[in-house]
Amino acid sequence: MSAATVGFDGSGLDGAFAWWEPGQMRVSALRDALDKASLSNLLPKASTVPSALKETLSGFVTAANLKVRGLPIVINPLANEVKGCEAVQRRPGQQVNEFAHIMSIVLDETTDKVHIASHNPTFFSMPNQRAVEDKMTDVYRNQLDWYPTPMVSSCLARAIEHLGGLLCRKTGGVYYIPETAIDRFETLADYMDSAEGDMSITITKFPLIPGERSYRLVAQSLEREVNEAVAAVEEALRSIGKQRANGKVSRTEMLTDLLAKVQSYENILGMPMLHILEAITKCQEAVDAHAAIEDLTL
Repeated sequence: MSAATVGFDGSGLDGAFAWWEPGQMRVSALRDALDKASLSNLLPKASTVPSALKETLSGFVTAANLKVRGLPIVINPLANEVKGCEAVQRRPGQQVNEFAHIMSIVLDETTDKVHIASHNPTFFSMPNQRAVEDKMTDVYRNQLDWYPTPMVSSCLARAIEHLGGLLCRKTGGVYYIPETAIDRFETLADYMDSAEGDMSITITKFPLIPGERSYRLVAQSLEREVNEAVAAVEEALRSIGKQRANGKVSRTEMLTDLLAKVQSYENILGMPMLHILEAITKCQEAVDAHAAIEDLTL
């Protein structure tokens, strides 16, 4: 982990910006890192099978050194009921893009082996398909032990959100972390950085000074987060016919958490945020009203 400090005074009203160079990570390493930071409940639950199959096919295509003449190769999953993926070459058309099949692979769940379902001989020949499948199976089984890059980044983003942080820049993935959560985040970042993989996390601590760009960025990011959350709830209420009981509960819990977050940032920023609090309150009133109308129609 790379860390820097800019006028950090430890007053409890400072913070840090964090960003990272994304990369994959071993399942065991991410589990250990989350355990060390007491965030084990954030371990990704999604299977690594789809990403392992995709990495396997991608590796083969790269190693085959296909002559693609500058046209991109895309790897897509097969139908939902089939565990496998397909490599195609995308060719721009006048109206729509055309796709040339290169190869598809599937997983035999009984034997846990990878098989080549089909391949296009115009791209390459395959004199010994069994040997290629054996190699692919080895690669696939190794990749099962790794979380793919998007899953690792998503986990890290959820950790920051859990610690009360904010997404400040969607492009580039810059996050703000309040000072009270920095120690736990640094523990997580240290373990992730030191683990086998490509992750590289940077943290810059700084004082929050009214009027400075960093201060404005944090305040604007909080307002954007609240506005997006409120808009999502309002859109959901407009689009659903009947709000399920558990839907009302989950929306109320989300809005309650959001309210507490804004109140904590009022202290961090040292200023009232009445317009944001009012937006959350009005949204909660809409949730309650929607439920009350449904009760009257039962």
